[in-house]
Amino acid sequence: MERLLDVYEVTDSDTREWVLGLSERAGERGYWLALRKDLPADFQELLNVEATLLARRQLATHVVPGLLQTPDYTRALIMGARPGLDFEVAERRVLARMARQRVLHRPKPLRYHVILDDSALTRPIGTPAVLRGQLAKLADIATAEHITVQVLPLAVGASPAVDGPFSILTLPDPIPDFGYAESPGGAMYIEEREVVRELVEQWGILAGQALSPAESLEAIKSAEQQVG
Repeated sequence: MERLLDVYEVTDSDTREWVLGLSERAGERGYWLALRKDLPADFQELLNVEATLLARRQLATHVVPGLLQTPDYTRALIMGARPGLDFEVAERRVLARMARQRVLHRPKPLRYHVILDDSALTRPIGTPAVLRGQLAKLADIATAEHITVQVLPLAVGASPAVDGPFSILTLPDPIPDFGYAESPGGAMYIEEREVVRELVEQWGILAGQALSPAESLEAIKSAEQQVG
């Protein structure tokens, strides 16, 4: 853990002490409950099913999605959205988001396909170093066999993406796919067959409008090089 803190250039002594204390208690009963207790109540259902998902198709329109974020990027997002949030609550949310990423590294990892709006590559979240680190991680993880990242160019203009971000979640048979979306009003779980069918159709349109995975990787690398 100390080496990881060094890698992520965490120099604040209070932060280091707090994270090291958490790592020492990682095996204790209730550790995960302690991390997730400050998360929104309607988000808890997603956490309950995320570990069993086979696949997730996600449209992300403003920022890099949580499963692909770096700790520093997550921290900048959380503190930017909730400037008055208690430090320990914010850090628990950062750690909870990092813990969620285990689904991408398990023996049979989640098949994850992301369509990312082009603006997310240039939006200045945190310092330039934070954004560069995030784009570097995105470029690296986009080469994994079970992860597909496509960038939706701004030049596409009006598209299904203007209706906002959404996900299509796939669980083991015989459970049918269902939709998931987040908004300021809370999380929404979409099970109506007709609505899910519309989401799948929108996804097909977006996948056709977005850059190919190879072109998207080049766009991500280019954005990284241009960060001030």
